[in-house]
Amino acid sequence: MPIRIALDRLARCRGAEDAAIAFESVANQGLLSADEIDGVLAGLPVKLRESIGVIDPRAQSGTETRVRRYLQRLGVRVEPQWYVDTVGRTDIRVGERLIIECDSAAYHTDPDAYAEDRRRDQLLIAQGYVVLRLTWEDVIEEWERTRELLRSIVAHRLHRKRRSLR
Repeated sequence: MPIRIALDRLARCRGAEDAAIAFESVANQGLLSADEIDGVLAGLPVKLRESIGVIDPRAQSGTETRVRRYLQRLGVRVEPQWYVDTVGRTDIRVGERLIIECDSAAYHTDPDAYAEDRRRDQLLIAQGYVVLRLTWEDVIEEWERTRELLRSIVAHRLHRKRRSLR
C-alpha cells in the first residue's frame, strides 16, 4: 500500500496521536517530502488535522513524539534533538534545564551503549541539566504513570533554571 494511503487510513482509524507518530516517523526517515505530507494532511477532516497539529521531522522515535506532544499540551517549551557541547544531540530539552532521553532496548542495552549513556548523563549533569531517561515501556505500556511523573516534574518546575540564592 502506498505510504500516503496508509497514513490517511491510520489517521482516520487510530486517531491524532498515532497519526502524529506515524507522520513524524515518515518525515524523519524522508519517506515523503514535507509537501507530500501536507497533501495527506490536507485530505483529512479539519478536526483531525487540527488534532494532529504540526509535524516535526526531528523526532527520531514514536516515544519522542508522544512525550514531546504531551509536554507541549502542558504548555512548556520543548526542543527536539537539542545539541549540547561535549555531549551531542539529546532527544528532548524541556524548558531550560531538563533533558529527556527516550531509550529503547534495541539501542540502549548493549554494554557499550549503556556506558555511553551514563557518560553523556554525567556530562549533562555537570553542565547543570537534569536528565530523565524514559524507556519504551514507560512511554507505551505505563503511559498513565509516566504522564503523572511528567506533570509532577513540570509542577515542581524542575525544567526551569534555578534562581540564584544570592
